[in-house]
Amino acid sequence: MIFVTIALLSGIAAGLLLRKAQKPPLIAGKVSTVSIFFLLFLLGLSIGKNGELLGNLSSVGVQSAILAAGGVLGSVVCSFFVYKYFFRAKSDEK
Repeated sequence: MIFVTIALLSGIAAGLLLRKAQKPPLIAGKVSTVSIFFLLFLLGLSIGKNGELLGNLSSVGVQSAILAAGGVLGSVVCSFFVYKYFFRAKSDEK
């Protein structure tokens, strides 16, 4: 946990130092993308090694699909209301 805190504080310090730069460093986006794909690979590796999880994949998969569909549906509904009440221009209203 201390490593995570040190990494976060180091990133904040670097951001404060680079705040005055004309262009943001482009490497940050690339490093973030590579890190995310690496973490997804490690997640898949740990799932693949877990025999108990793979044995119960049918029930876990259905529950996961229901949760994912509910999350997407909730996000769409919330986005609709946020757009309708906060971002819609006055000229669009009839």
